[in-house]
Amino acid sequence: GQSTMQWRPCTRWEEIKDMAMNHARWNLEFGVPAEFVILNSGTTSWNQVGNDMEEGIDYFMVDAASGNGKEQLQKLEKSLGAIKPKGLTPIAERLRRIREQLQPKCRDLLAHGQTVVLVIVTDG
Repeated sequence: GQSTMQWRPCTRWEEIKDMAMNHARWNLEFGVPAEFVILNSGTTSWNQVGNDMEEGIDYFMVDAASGNGKEQLQKLEKSLGAIKPKGLTPIAERLRRIREQLQPKCRDLLAHGQTVVLVIVTDG
């Protein structure tokens, strides 16, 4: 079969959601856990200083070791579909908070020869 490329109108947020879903599928196939942090959902609990990110609101995990991958993908897609980003993204603050969340895990990751790949996708 020959495949063809088609152009269709979409928003930057639709492109980002599609990219996230593709990454989630690839990570499940390769058995590599993936975490999707929402930088500007407008509803994040970690907007307030001192609050940690909350799974299912501020970030979403996809991990083949955690069970049914198809259900995880459906949950991610539904959650991303419900988010309506708005306003400016406080990127420096979000990166600082992500670093704070990763810092306690670094020694364990290094001990197991693991690394973190951080992909930042924005509309700007």
